[in-house]
Amino acid sequence: MVDNGTDARDQPRDVPRPVGDMDLSGLRGQLEAFDKERSKRQGTPAWAAAWDPVVEQTWATLPVDGESGTDQWVEERRSALGVLDSEVRARLSGGRTPDVLAQGLRRLQEAAYTERSFGRPESATPEMRESLATFEEAFRDAQRQARELLKSELGLEMLPEQTGLPIDPTRHNVVGSETANTPSQDNTVASQEAPGWTLDGDGLVRADVIRYAAATGNAPLLPSLDEIEDSGLDEGLLGRRE
Repeated sequence: MVDNGTDARDQPRDVPRPVGDMDLSGLRGQLEAFDKERSKRQGTPAWAAAWDPVVEQTWATLPVDGESGTDQWVEERRSALGVLDSEVRARLSGGRTPDVLAQGLRRLQEAAYTERSFGRPESATPEMRESLATFEEAFRDAQRQARELLKSELGLEMLPEQTGLPIDPTRHNVVGSETANTPSQDNTVASQEAPGWTLDGDGLVRADVIRYAAATGNAPLLPSLDEIEDSGLDEGLLGRRE
């Protein structure tokens, strides 16, 4: 009994309504589609969900073939994006084994992460040149997002630009040399050909660099004649360098 003296069984209650002859086929189909999509998403790594749109958007900026004489330039860019995409996917799906990561990053160095200079068809129309430039901007952004994913997912991080730094055997792989212009340049990085990488802060892949070397082997350079004049040193004592 309730306070007003009426039986609780007489009070209105919210009860499920029978569906009767309601057609549930549409709802059932929606639920099945939802479950399928949820299962699909649960099996998709977070990095793939982030990377796939980047690649799709970059592909969308690639000029279509058709303009006479520009096919090779389009193909060059298509190839670069293809290598970037495949190598990033391989790294992110392959785990954190240092040796495997190092091998893959070297391939990435060779094709996608170097400061590559795309060919520019001088005979192309202004519209085509603009399209190529649009792709290149999108490609650089894809590289940036790839680096962010490699860092967040695997702990991989690209070393900053090494040009101008003293040669460090633990970070630099010297692949060539140039004659130094001043004594202070000797045994420093003249240019970086490919970046280095660290794994959780430890060196993993050394940067490929060009080294400044003294004009006569590994000996320190003598001051230039201008430096001698400025410093008041005896030019005859030091001698001239041809």
